[in-house]
Amino acid sequence: KIDEETFRRALKLTQKGLGQPAFFNDDINIPRVLANGCNDIREARDYAIEGCVEAQVPGKTDFRPVAGFINILKVLELTMHNGLDPKTGRQFGPKTGSMEEMDSMGKFMKAYKEQLAYIIDYHLQAYGICSALHSQICPTVFASTLVDGCIEKGRILQKNGAKYSSTGTFISGVANAADSLAAIDQVVFRQKLLTLPQLTDILDHNYEDHEEWHQMLLNKYVHFGNDEDLVDDYCRQVVTFCAEENRAHQDSRFGQYELILLNQTYNIWQGRVVGATPDGRKDGEPLANNASPSNGMDRNGPTAVGNSIGKMDTVMVPKGVLVNHKFDPAVAKGEKGLEMLEAFVKGYCEAGGQHVQINVVDTKTLRNAQEHPEQYKNLMVRVAGYSAFFVELDPRVQENIIGRTEHTSCC
Repeated sequence: KIDEETFRRALKLTQKGLGQPAFFNDDINIPRVLANGCNDIREARDYAIEGCVEAQVPGKTDFRPVAGFINILKVLELTMHNGLDPKTGRQFGPKTGSMEEMDSMGKFMKAYKEQLAYIIDYHLQAYGICSALHSQICPTVFASTLVDGCIEKGRILQKNGAKYSSTGTFISGVANAADSLAAIDQVVFRQKLLTLPQLTDILDHNYEDHEEWHQMLLNKYVHFGNDEDLVDDYCRQVVTFCAEENRAHQDSRFGQYELILLNQTYNIWQGRVVGATPDGRKDGEPLANNASPSNGMDRNGPTAVGNSIGKMDTVMVPKGVLVNHKFDPAVAKGEKGLEMLEAFVKGYCEAGGQHVQINVVDTKTLRNAQEHPEQYKNLMVRVAGYSAFFVELDPRVQENIIGRTEHTSCC
């Protein structure tokens, strides 16, 4: 129920290609804040965004936004090698069974969830030790005087002084993991075109001498972001499982760990430690950015992306679901373009999206900026939960932004 004039002004800024502002959905954020321990609807309605997309009660919350980034596509790779990291030869995860033993999708999913649970527990225990030491080594005395509850309790923030305390954990490679699980389901168990050992061997050799399988996995089988129930359901399963595993742990202040679907630009570097995967991604290529589909894989338009996102139980991800969209300036210009952007944002929120941010820029402009940076010093793009000057970004980040699907309509 935002004021229409305010909404239109915000859309006009987006239309200009500034990458600002981001759009947030009250219908998702308010229930999320309530689900995260807030017991006052008035406080929940007065939420503010901390970090990139994380909804908090301002002045009453001690939120630690970054407990770290868990690479769930790497965990899938561990699953396909019985807990062994093929990049290092190290037995990093538990032994959950060889691929010869996996005679059903149910068994494979069980093994994958066991690996995820182990990695999440390992990660949060390590973070818990570090964060407990913070209160001794670097007590936040001044900050504690500015947050409700600390003075009344006589406790600093790091010792549960605030009214609300929680810690955010990130998972990366969500779309890749969903695409990979759907591919395994279809190729191995439904159509029986390959066995799991055969598929694993193809991936271990980075699709060498199997380009036909590389192309089929990229182009024939379903991918997240296209409103396809099979892959969208795998996304929902994985996200919900990770959220529940996080909530089963308490941080050093007895607060909850809460899930965030966000990876900033770490998707590029995280991709470098993961070999080829069943979604058609090759060894070392970037993971999908944030909660968005893999670059170029959302082929049914932005409305389909919103529908896929909406199928998640987004209240189970109380700290945010960051989604990037890129529109061609030709379709976003003028009054018709403004109406298109308005219809898209409203439709996205109605589908259940929590957050969306939009770049209105074409690939040709970005390529020209790479070649002639001196002419594009003011070109602003939306990266993750922030905007930046395109020419100042790392070339690998530039390529990742260019690779995002460029939509030419809203549906």
